[in-house]
Order: sequence, then structure tokens, then C-alpha cells
Amino acid sequence: MLAIEVPDHLDHRSNAHGGVVVLNRKTGQWHALNTTAGLLWRHWSEGSGFEQSVAAVAGRHPDVPADRLRADAARLLGDLVRRGLVRADPASCPAGEAVTMAEAPAPARSASGRFRAVVAFPFLVAAALLARAPFRAACAAVSLTRPWCRSDVPVERATRIVAAVERAARRYPFRAACMEQSLAAVLMAALTGRRLTWCIGAVPDPYRFHAWVEAAGAPVVAPGDTADPHRFLRVLAL
Repeated sequence: MLAIEVPDHLDHRSNAHGGVVVLNRKTGQWHALNTTAGLLWRHWSEGSGFEQSVAAVAGRHPDVPADRLRADAARLLGDLVRRGLVRADPASCPAGEAVTMAEAPAPARSASGRFRAVVAFPFLVAAALLARAPFRAACAAVSLTRPWCRSDVPVERATRIVAAVERAARRYPFRAACMEQSLAAVLMAALTGRRLTWCIGAVPDPYRFHAWVEAAGAPVVAPGDTADPHRFLRVLAL
């Protein structure tokens, strides 16, 4: 039986359709697998062998020839090995193409809101610099703030922080998307000794990778964000 191992630095979550999103914590890269590839991945991550995993897929698709399923699984495995997402005997992986396939209302604008946006700006700059470094640098920065974070940020205050960062991002001349903004919110909260949870994951329909913060166990959605926070698929939380 071919032994297959998923490295410890990979986190994954399944979505409602059976697909899987995988986060490489070393590189910060995302990988999306369709339903069939996701089923194989889950079996391999649980320690199942190649033939055992193929048999599980064949049981769900009795109308597909077993040889075809095995060949597709071998191509997928080979692609995952080349990408460093699994470890297996390279000789057993033929070359081939990849098969992978508590929201709070936004606060009204005010003079205090403008002041908070000014305060948030340096945190946004710091977050943007961290976002351009290796992913582990951002993770390390968040982890370093935890010793002095005495308690969680109340939801109402968390919403004000997220709003301030979002407002500061409008004035920022470079990229300040969800990764930078969520990280800035975490750093800004940490300055006051409060903790926001930094979350990395995905949002379906349209399918895209996403980063956000949570307070009291619920996502805090930035003003103007039309995504449904209840559909956020969290892969990593710090």
C-alpha cells in the first residue's frame, strides 16, 4: 500500500459541497480542491492509503470505471506531491495535469470616526508590510501580541475598530484588502490590551479566499462588505 502523508503545516476545511480549501501556513498559499479531489484529500489526511482512498471514491461513483478513477487519483497525487502538499513515493506518482479543481451594523460617520481612522492608519501600514513578508511573519506578529491581551474586544468596540481600519484603507495608496485590514484591526486592538481573533478562510458563491476578525466568536464585518458572515469558512484562527 502506498503511504501518503499530509504535512503538519497544512490546514484544511471542507465546504458544504464537499470541496476542500487548503492553507499552507509556511507560504500563505491557498489551494482549492473540487468535490472528488476533496474526498481523496480527506482520506489521505486521515492516513488512508492510495488504494483504500480510490475504493472509497469508487463506492460513491459506481458508474465511473475503476481504472479511470485510479488514473485520475494518481494524477492528483502527483500534482499534490509536486506542490509540496503531500509526501509520497515520487516513483508511484506519474506525471500529469492537475485535477484540482454576529454582524453588527456599521457605525455612522463622525468626528470620532475620523480620529479613529487616523489612529488606525499606522496599524494598516504595519499590516501591509507584514502581508508582503512571508506568511509566518504575520502569524508570528499576531502571536506576539497575545501575552498582553487581557480580554476579548466587545463586539460594538470591534465594529468601531474594523470601521476605522476600513476608512483608513480608503486613504492608503497601496493594496489594503481583507488580509491587510483584518491584520491591522488585530494589531490596533492589541495596543489597548484587547484581543480580536484573526481568521483566514474562504467565502463561497463566488468562491474566494478571505481574511476577517472575530469578536465573541462571531465575524465582525466591515462596513460595505456584502458577504454573509454566516457562510465564512474558517480554516485558521489565531
